[in-house]
Amino acid sequence: MKSLISKQFLGIIFLVLVGVIISGYFLILTISKLDFYGNNSSAQNENSETVRVSLPQYEEDGLENDTLVSDSLEEKVEMLGDDLIKTQNEAAAVSQPASGQTQSPPASPPPLTNGTCPVSTQNCVPCNINDGHWACRVEPGKEEGYLGWSCQNNNPGNIRYSSARISYITKHGGPKPCGERIDSRGGTYMIFSTYQDGRNGLKAYMKAIAAATHTAYGECADGDCSLSYVFSKYAPGDPNYASYIAGKIGVSTSTSLQWVIENKFEPLIDAIQQKEGFFIL
Repeated sequence: MKSLISKQFLGIIFLVLVGVIISGYFLILTISKLDFYGNNSSAQNENSETVRVSLPQYEEDGLENDTLVSDSLEEKVEMLGDDLIKTQNEAAAVSQPASGQTQSPPASPPPLTNGTCPVSTQNCVPCNINDGHWACRVEPGKEEGYLGWSCQNNNPGNIRYSSARISYITKHGGPKPCGERIDSRGGTYMIFSTYQDGRNGLKAYMKAIAAATHTAYGECADGDCSLSYVFSKYAPGDPNYASYIAGKIGVSTSTSLQWVIENKFEPLIDAIQQKEGFFIL
């Protein structure tokens, strides 16, 4: 009887010891993993740079519409992707500093250039911001400028500057802008080398909208989007924009943009230019 109890007692002790050994093994394994990931995280924090990008907003800006608004979720994602790729490429291009040396941050990339951007090639109307004219447009830190951005930028459509918009224009046969101009109130606009380049750029941009190449104009995919729809996107801050354009070219706001392009393209461009405040002497 005593022998049986002793065997049972030894069996219990054996099982306890096995349990302790197994528990200790898993405890050591867990601590090792935590230590590995902790060291790896510290190394990453010390040896890598965090890339932060913000979600930009873009628009076409009628002269009466001074509020920045978003085009569409698709275009904002496209803009964010462009900015992220550019930021990552800039970071990769920076060489590693030698031991004991500090690394200077990369210089900001210059704006897109495709020739020399003029201040103005038309007989634009000069102005001083202190005179209080509602249409006076100047760059940040300046007081002298011109009435409206359209004339001084050779940009009759006041098209905002973005890589996506440039691609829409070039895909439909238009010229690239030669640079961008910053508005003292916020936002940037394309600058074209000549007035004719800017006019051709606006034509290409309208074709991109009609063909739904521009992702913010999804209803144009069937080729039958109306002027009312198009200009509610083009200048969302001005509910009368479409009526103004339609009245100038002699059609209704329900007329499709594609029909206007095929039948009254030049009058359409003239009307947009007038609405955008192309002031000349």
